[in-house]
Amino acid sequence: MPEKLTILLALIFGLLLLGCGGGSGERLSGPNDVTTLQDIPEPTRLCEGCIPAEHLPSLASVEVVELGTSESACGGVCVQKDSTGEGFCVTPEEPGVSCDYKGGGFDPETVDPLLAEEDFGVKQSGSCKEPECLCKDGKCQGKGNPFRKESRVFVPKDGPTNDELFVFLGGSGGKCSNHKWIGTMAAATGRRAICLAYVNDPSMYTYCKDELSQDPFTTCGGDIRRENIYGEDVSNRIKIGPRNSVVGRLRALLTHLANSQPELGFESYVLNGEIQWQKVAIAGFSQGGGNAGILSQDHAMARAIFYSKGIGSSFHILPETCETLSDCTAEAEECQGSMCVRVEPSAYVTEPRATPADRTWAIIHEKEGAMTYSLDAWRAWGLDLCSDLVSIEDYPDDYYCSHMLSTRAEPAGGDAHEYHGSMGGDMTMAKEPNGYPLNQRAYMMMMSAP
Repeated sequence: MPEKLTILLALIFGLLLLGCGGGSGERLSGPNDVTTLQDIPEPTRLCEGCIPAEHLPSLASVEVVELGTSESACGGVCVQKDSTGEGFCVTPEEPGVSCDYKGGGFDPETVDPLLAEEDFGVKQSGSCKEPECLCKDGKCQGKGNPFRKESRVFVPKDGPTNDELFVFLGGSGGKCSNHKWIGTMAAATGRRAICLAYVNDPSMYTYCKDELSQDPFTTCGGDIRRENIYGEDVSNRIKIGPRNSVVGRLRALLTHLANSQPELGFESYVLNGEIQWQKVAIAGFSQGGGNAGILSQDHAMARAIFYSKGIGSSFHILPETCETLSDCTAEAEECQGSMCVRVEPSAYVTEPRATPADRTWAIIHEKEGAMTYSLDAWRAWGLDLCSDLVSIEDYPDDYYCSHMLSTRAEPAGGDAHEYHGSMGGDMTMAKEPNGYPLNQRAYMMMMSAP
């Protein structure tokens, strides 16, 4: 491919993926990452006979505790309040009590001391810093945990009442200290809940943009995800061993919790060294949603939940040029860099899935860029088994059986365009006047629907 065209295509994909796969607490998207409301279909039917709204808990009336935070000022959970970096106590709420939402957690090397001796190699990013990372020419290497990020664990104060283990994977660059609301909501439904720290920086696009610019069917992103998930050598762009992998870190954390707090019952999720996936509700936001998508493809989970994404994207350049999208044919979904572009899910969207559609749920913001391909993937996976996409604002009393939900709630945190980040990040998640998540009932419905 001529050098000038390659550079132009790379620029186009950079614009398309501004903020793609981002974590929480930072700008993830901009005005170009907006889908107009006309792209959202009216549901042809609604589901019936599922969880009535009154049977879902309210976060203001439950008590949840975070493990590994013995020095916290909160009796419940300390979550990020807003962009000032302050924390406040919830579940139960404790007015006037200040707290450090970043404190505590479970360090992967403390949980698994042998991890400190395992080699890693990653692309340079803002998360990989000395002395853990030795970086040169855009690549970083070292031993142990490349990012100083901790996992978080939440349980109902009075003990779990449901045997599903909720495991959440955050987005690119995100920290579990910025994803506490989701873990707290899962625990409020009676579950043991984990936000797992893993090697999540940079995004799949940053790793694969050169291949994406030439081959929309590249396996680059899927190969990197699989090496990161399982610690198997399947990609030459990243080096993640078994202990540093998602599965290795989760197994080690569950074993640590089973040994350190046996009264909480974590021992039932690992048998003879193998994670019992049939007891796991796997969930993820952004990059973490794509990883949850692969895990639920490979294993028959108790349930799977996708926040914004369950797969990566591919980009197909069409022959037309454009100034606006109206200049393109109906096939196009973006006009970027004067070129018409069709955005589709990654090629592995058609592969068989071990977790069936009736145990899978998804939610997306109606104005985020992932609308262009996430809905295609979810429909291909059969999530429209009961109804197509249902807006929780338009049908506030009728979405409780649906497996595909959307929202147009305004993000919090002062950034009106943070539509993508608001689906998973504490700071930008849409809020009620009391500071609790506005869409908590929809989130807890996906976590607890039969």
